[in-house]
Amino acid sequence: MEYRFEQGYFLIYSPARSTSSGDIMVVKLLERPFKDRVEFLINSKNYECTTHHEYLNFKPTSHHKPEKPGAFSMERSEFNQMWDTMNQYFEK
Repeated sequence: MEYRFEQGYFLIYSPARSTSSGDIMVVKLLERPFKDRVEFLINSKNYECTTHHEYLNFKPTSHHKPEKPGAFSMERSEFNQMWDTMNQYFEK
């Protein structure tokens, strides 16, 4: 799993696994940390992302990818690490 901040968004890349294609989750950041997981998911969209190169060049405000239904799954430890990384944005 890999993350980056771009244009007021938090991008989460999950590479392809044997059972699924790769994904990029795009989270619109608020002016404050998210209250909970529900608020986080409401502000998230998921797109298919087949390569790391595609992830690195993905622009959250100017792309033409259709939204992929649902969100990708992650282990609890992966979610906690992602949550901590995302909230570091608000500690600036």
